[in-house]
Amino acid sequence: MYLWSEDIIKGDRHDISNPMRWDEVRLNLPGMTDYNPALPKVYKLDLVSNRLAATICSYVDDVRTAAATKEACDNMSHTVAAKVNYLGQQDAARKQESASKTLGVWAGASMETNAAQGVFASISVEKSTVHHRQVERPL
Repeated sequence: MYLWSEDIIKGDRHDISNPMRWDEVRLNLPGMTDYNPALPKVYKLDLVSNRLAATICSYVDDVRTAAATKEACDNMSHTVAAKVNYLGQQDAARKQESASKTLGVWAGASMETNAAQGVFASISVEKSTVHHRQVERPL
């Protein structure tokens, strides 16, 4: 059901007023003559604004936005939340974070495998304090 909603959220890619509009898909692969390591390997380009097109990426019920600027990314997050709510689906505003170029753990946990000891899950201190500020942990 969410994938159907995602099509509605993305809207018409040719509509000039759509923040997720795009004109073409470009490849930027190592070995190409015009390869640029600062750009993604595959991306959508908005030729009207001549920049990377805004997009969303979903994992189960978690949606992340990507755009050329912080303001555009924050605007995308607002647009996605408004359309999700309009469609009658939940959007937990408490989980929204401002745009950042700093990578972090997607869902707050990372998995590690050690052949001798097994599989371990860990949560970052930063992630645990963001969503559980009221909980104090002894040092």
